[in-house]
Amino acid sequence: MSSGSRNARPAINKPGVGRRSRNHIGAPVGNRLLNYCAEAKPVANRRSVTGKLCKNVSLRQSADANSQLNRRKFFVQSLEEIKTRIDAAVSGARSEIISNGSAANQPSLLVDNEHAFAVAKFLREDSHLQFDYASNVTGIDWLDKVVQEKVKVKKIVDGVEQENEETIETKTPGYLEAVYHLYSMALKHGPLILRLRTENRSDKNHLPSLTPIWRGCEFQEREIFDLYGIIFDGHPDLRRILMWDEFQDHPMRKDYVDPDDYEYEPTPHAEVLEKAKQHYPIPEEVKL
Repeated sequence: MSSGSRNARPAINKPGVGRRSRNHIGAPVGNRLLNYCAEAKPVANRRSVTGKLCKNVSLRQSADANSQLNRRKFFVQSLEEIKTRIDAAVSGARSEIISNGSAANQPSLLVDNEHAFAVAKFLREDSHLQFDYASNVTGIDWLDKVVQEKVKVKKIVDGVEQENEETIETKTPGYLEAVYHLYSMALKHGPLILRLRTENRSDKNHLPSLTPIWRGCEFQEREIFDLYGIIFDGHPDLRRILMWDEFQDHPMRKDYVDPDDYEYEPTPHAEVLEKAKQHYPIPEEVKL
């Protein structure tokens, strides 16, 4: 090799790699370099810019492979494994996997309120989980549920024992839920769906705030407080965010009843107009 061609690129006749190959012309520089480094044979004692670039590409590919290997190493595959890690790390925590029969088939993890804050902190700080981002927080209202069950009961009728079928109703009190969708930006996995549940829909409607763990929960917990009535203990600024401060109810609850006092309706019409007339009768001089 002459001194003038010392740093010249070696001739490569393989398709898709040569300088004048159709697949090579017009391809991005990064792709051309990766193809070149993958196909070119090493030249002994070659000290060229191309050689240094190939070395850098090789190091970058090695680093990317190690990063992906580490992510696979730390990623916990199943919700059952996450539950096992929580039970082992947070003493006394009670968690339950809630199945989902919808098409999404995305199960969630219900955690008791007493240990919810400690569980959330563990999910964020554990090196194998690192759920560092709460993408979404929403509320759910579950009404009181009446379950009817048919049972067979033996009774004495006219001195004769008979077996009759009766219906027994069992009432299950309703509750409110806050549902958190968690991701790990560091390990690139998720979502983990975390659920917190109140004792009922009336006076025992408190949940621990997870805003100190995930800062992005602040406004979303305020919205749940405003629209569902869940009180988040430990929230830094718990107040209404959509409705005005004097509003007395929670519009997203399933038993919410629209008021028929449309004092603030600027242009009442149809059904709204009929309701408004009951509160604000039209004066006789206006009717004429």
